[in-house]
Amino acid sequence: MTQSLTTTTTALAPSSPIAEWHAHLDLQVRAGQMAKDTATTYRQGMRKLTEWASQQENWNRTLILEWVAALKAEGKAVKTVSIWLTGARCFFQWMLSEGRIVVDPTAGVKAGKSSGNRHKREPLTDEEVGNLMKLASLSNRDKALIWIMLYTGARGVELQRADIEDLKTGDGNDMLLYVQGKGRSEKDEPLVIASKSARDVVRAYLAELAERKHTKGALFVTERSKKPRRISRQTLRADIKEAFKKAGIFGDGIKTVHSLRHKAARAMIEGGADIRSVQKTLRHNSLQTTEIYLNETRRLSDAAERVISYGAEGE
Repeated sequence: MTQSLTTTTTALAPSSPIAEWHAHLDLQVRAGQMAKDTATTYRQGMRKLTEWASQQENWNRTLILEWVAALKAEGKAVKTVSIWLTGARCFFQWMLSEGRIVVDPTAGVKAGKSSGNRHKREPLTDEEVGNLMKLASLSNRDKALIWIMLYTGARGVELQRADIEDLKTGDGNDMLLYVQGKGRSEKDEPLVIASKSARDVVRAYLAELAERKHTKGALFVTERSKKPRRISRQTLRADIKEAFKKAGIFGDGIKTVHSLRHKAARAMIEGGADIRSVQKTLRHNSLQTTEIYLNETRRLSDAAERVISYGAEGE
């Protein structure tokens, strides 16, 4: 028997409020209260739920648990389940705040636990970085992308969003690039491009852009089109992965564009940077996320296996 809205079951009326929620998300984006990508992610999560339960009109905690269980049975990663669940939760919390329901069916539902002790994406080795940097076929644009990632730990999406105006001069010879970090609505987080070689690569790319009469707007643009346009995330990933292949770096799903960020994080820690400074540079919300890099590095450098010795050795 279907229960009313005032109990533990939520009923979505024929004129679903999801469209109104979408408008609410758009308003938050325009008001600078939410990043556009965050709103898109929330919509995706709720869409995944409604697609799975397309014939369902009543939503309760049991149904949400069944959805999560179904996603796990399909082999979805905990992170993916968590992201989609967050989108659904955002919708029902909005419904709750609007007084349309009295119980959030996602309350207390979790995506489960991840191992959390190492990254699924492997960082590049020193040899691979060397091979990548020696590639004669790299364009000035792709060199700038790769050098910035390797020397700042920038995310690919942050560089895809970057504009020429986001580059500033810092103290001394430093170059700063202000980026829109994960979950943020403004470009208010500075990356310090302290490496001279990285600065030189960026300046060479800017000079090329100036020759193309492109001096403002998107920093990373299409290379062959007559009028430069901001590159897509797909193009950024595809071009850098192609550079990986040319440098002899293989292993889809193991070494990806994100491996450049991982390599930068490892290099910071191995170079003696304070863990909290690394956390701030990588813009991690939790120190535990940053400590994964520290633990991975120490696991190899301080391996307990190195002290194993047996008296019978050499006999």
